[in-house]
Amino acid sequence: MTVNKQEGNVAGSRIQPAIPIAGVFFKFLLFNAIWCYYTTFTPFSCWESYATALAATLVLSVPYILTRRIAASILVMVVLDIWMVANLLYYRSYFSAIPLSSYLLAGNLTDFLPSVAASFRWCDGLFPASTAAVVFFMLWRNHRSKIIFPFGKHAYFTLLIFLCALLAVNLSIRGGFLTVYRNMKSSAHRHASGPPLYTLFGTLYFDYADELPELTEEQEHEIHNWLSERPALVPVPDIASRDNCIFILAESLESWVLNLTVENQEITPYLNKLLKERSTLYAPHVLTQVNGGRSIDAQLLVLAGLLPLQTGAYSCRFPLNTYHTLPKAMKELKGTRNYLLTVDKTKTWNQGAVARSFGIDTIVSYPDFRMTEAFGNRKRLGDNAFSANAGKRWKTGRFGVPMKMYLFRWSHIPVIRRSRCQNL
Repeated sequence: MTVNKQEGNVAGSRIQPAIPIAGVFFKFLLFNAIWCYYTTFTPFSCWESYATALAATLVLSVPYILTRRIAASILVMVVLDIWMVANLLYYRSYFSAIPLSSYLLAGNLTDFLPSVAASFRWCDGLFPASTAAVVFFMLWRNHRSKIIFPFGKHAYFTLLIFLCALLAVNLSIRGGFLTVYRNMKSSAHRHASGPPLYTLFGTLYFDYADELPELTEEQEHEIHNWLSERPALVPVPDIASRDNCIFILAESLESWVLNLTVENQEITPYLNKLLKERSTLYAPHVLTQVNGGRSIDAQLLVLAGLLPLQTGAYSCRFPLNTYHTLPKAMKELKGTRNYLLTVDKTKTWNQGAVARSFGIDTIVSYPDFRMTEAFGNRKRLGDNAFSANAGKRWKTGRFGVPMKMYLFRWSHIPVIRRSRCQNL
């Protein structure tokens, strides 16, 4: 059997330009597979995941289609590799895609680079490997071709328009994209299926469009019904009046380890002693409510009695908001002076700015402690050293005025130098 050489060249030229397009589509499927490995593979049984992946692939391939240069496709694939891997790293720690507002908080990563590195998995290397494979096959053959798409340029854009129209009609029938995505996020089995079903682009659009949702009458009615069914509050134990109030925020510590022993050794002996004191208020049956703000949401919940935002960190989006907080109430009623003691930097989660809005007078932070004890493989300031340093300041009165309220944050952030406390 003989094949005309010219016909063979034409057939090859028809197949070859599809290689970068297939490479981009493979990246979307690879991302979906890795993402679903940690949750559920339900999105793979939904046609939307393939349709949105193909539509996104066709859109991202437009620069290559118009320029007919492999460099345009390589640039798109490299950016896509970085973006997808970054979201997978984030997901392994926080079980969600990177919120839209969190992209502006990339500077926080400087203190957590070892944690970021520890989140990498071997499968993440498949993203740059697929890019390298596409480059190899394209350079192996002549990457310039007069035939842009296996079925022609018009068929390319016709397919793109058809997919977009099909997805738009499907979403409109089901109540619109925002409604569909909200229902999915509230589902017990599909709450993490957004990125595989509607790609990371859809997730970012939802974060943008649903940034400040209005409370509907139905939601308000549901809230009132839920509150009316709650049992009455248990009276606070009779505690003698004291001059000081101390909050200890132990980051990444879950309450189930309290009062627990392993081989007759208490895991949290000092916290266990505090729980036995009559002056300690302890609420053991509380579920976590933190969201996009992660650890900084604890201050909002405890001191302001507010739930965090659905997306993003309140301390970065609304640092100058008027918050009605416990420190402000204590200052107004008792004339207290309020302190925040933390081994974080004041720029971490923008807590330096939000502390002013919370009524904090002085922050003792990152540069104010000595590295007398290294903790963990990252050599961070240990809890023991932090407590000892704070205790010395407490006893010696090196805060300038008698202390009234203390807010401690243990989070193992490095301390490298010493400076004066920051008075707000």
